[in-house]
Amino acid sequence: MMQSTNYAMKIEVEDLSAVKKTLNITIPEDEVAKEIGKAYQRLRSSVKIPGFRPGTVPISVLKARFKDHITEDVATKIIESTYPAALKEKSLHPVDMPKFEVKTDSIEEGKVFLYAITVEVNPKIEVDGYRDLGLQKEPTDVTEKDMDEAIERLRQGKSQYKDTQNPAKDSDMVIVDFEAHLEGKVVKGSNTVDYSVVIGERTPIPGFDEALRGVAAGTDKEVTLQIPKNYSEAGFAGKDALFKIKIKAVKERITPELDDEFAKDLECDNLTALREKAAKDLKKVKEDKEKERLKTV
Repeated sequence: MMQSTNYAMKIEVEDLSAVKKTLNITIPEDEVAKEIGKAYQRLRSSVKIPGFRPGTVPISVLKARFKDHITEDVATKIIESTYPAALKEKSLHPVDMPKFEVKTDSIEEGKVFLYAITVEVNPKIEVDGYRDLGLQKEPTDVTEKDMDEAIERLRQGKSQYKDTQNPAKDSDMVIVDFEAHLEGKVVKGSNTVDYSVVIGERTPIPGFDEALRGVAAGTDKEVTLQIPKNYSEAGFAGKDALFKIKIKAVKERITPELDDEFAKDLECDNLTALREKAAKDLKKVKEDKEKERLKTV
């Protein structure tokens, strides 16, 4: 597509509806003649016709042989190079590709060239009274509580699990094998190996973690629980079953001390530097969230 050109064109806008406009565009005869002349010169420099050297073919010969091709090419180039400027001049922003219609019977030297484009645009919406409205910015200050909670999340994220022979308690991880039995038969698809459960955290099987509170590694336990209602085997879903559980390991959660060593593990010089970094990060998060909130108000 050609770049837009500064033609001395005439543009008339016809409002078909609130969202549909037609631009009737008239290109003066001198501009048309200029483009036709350029087209023949380009053709003259490249075409090969027996009896003439390249670049010496008379324009009259070219017109006799290539007039239809030239006029079609010129019409296309004029449209492509003028309609973007016409839309810009009338401040129209189409939401879809324009529809073109050539209204001139033929494009010739000494005659104007007239075409039309029909476009769909977004409706113009007038909003009154918005200038008096103010956006209430929410505070983005970082409190001591915010920093404490953020650092505690970091500390918990650095926790590790270590084997213990003590009975399982809250926050401990228990590794088990199990299978469910219903009416004396193993429930299809229930056999599970190395299933990890953290005491105090919800599991897909309601009550499973509570049933493991107090168990020790190397023991077995049986408990009646309800098979989840969304279980893949519809015939068993929602029914009470006997779960036979083998406790393979109990792992105690070890959380690092909140000290300078912990801060260094997070690439901060000391605990004070860690709190400063946490405050800075929290401040940015709060400000970013507030900016996004204000955009949607």
